[in-house]
Amino acid sequence: MKKEYQIILIFALLSIVKLHAQGIVGAQLEKETGATQVSIRAEILREGNSDVSETILFKWGDGVEEELPVLSYGYLPFVNLTLAVYHGFHVYEEPGLYELSFADGFLIDGIKNIESSGQKMLNFKDTISLLPQENPDSNNEAPFFLGDPTIDDLMVDENGVIKYIAVFDQEFYTPIEDFRTSIAPFPASGYSPPPGNLYMDGNILVWDKPVEPGLFGVCIKVREFRQPREEGQDSLFMSTAHRAIVLEIDSNFIVSNLSLESIEGLVSLFPNPTTSTLHLQLQHAQATPGKLQIENLAGQTLHTEALDLSPALQSWQVDVADWPSGVYVVRLLAGSEQVVRKFVKE
Repeated sequence: MKKEYQIILIFALLSIVKLHAQGIVGAQLEKETGATQVSIRAEILREGNSDVSETILFKWGDGVEEELPVLSYGYLPFVNLTLAVYHGFHVYEEPGLYELSFADGFLIDGIKNIESSGQKMLNFKDTISLLPQENPDSNNEAPFFLGDPTIDDLMVDENGVIKYIAVFDQEFYTPIEDFRTSIAPFPASGYSPPPGNLYMDGNILVWDKPVEPGLFGVCIKVREFRQPREEGQDSLFMSTAHRAIVLEIDSNFIVSNLSLESIEGLVSLFPNPTTSTLHLQLQHAQATPGKLQIENLAGQTLHTEALDLSPALQSWQVDVADWPSGVYVVRLLAGSEQVVRKFVKE
């Protein structure tokens, strides 16, 4: 359910004090394109009722960069965040695939999977695909997320599975082939995948039983592909959309019969979804034999492997390129204990 926010909009270039700005907790980018032009709207969320940056450095991907002024900003009291909006317009010399990016101040402190997060700058990146003027899809809105990039209504079930619904515009009036969603690195240096099993189930971010509480940075990525209008053509890759957010996992969310002191299990499992290689990072509180087992949802074992677990972080890879598309179950066993996670093979 959408909350109504009391937002104070300031539609002028203001002299904004940067020294007292609070840390960044989220960002996203909206893009409207023509054959050689792009109009963008960058949204950045800061903690609390905060001052914001007067400008952001924006790079258009063709060698041009500029300082974009703030268009509006306002405090969102229901989530205790300040939203700042920046706007820009750019004309390209020719069609093509371009990487857009912008940078702003520092993240909030204490994000567990971003090393020294309070000292790391937001460095947001996205892509835009500009088609020739004669292409009927040359004027389009790239996919964009609806609503503000906030996580204030996580859904948690009794089994400790956390879900967040990411709603994005699906341009139902155009010939769409596919929207493909995935988890991407949070746009800041020092990032590592959050512990546990995160994946996208359609437009729903699923965290299957987080293993520890705290703040964690994640980014949801949407790629748009269109069905070609003429027979024999490949599908058209249009653009991507990213929503960078910080999840707060409360200790009450943690549901497990395992303690972190005994078995930490699957520290990370990525990428999820995957198309070819599944990477796993594992560790155990003490040196002990273990076993890695992967099954399909029918209970058939497709991969099994003996492991020598230890307190040191260890990495393994499993080739799943030839496996059918679907959801698979990963089991890490150590004595009478086990950790169960899921991943999606595209």
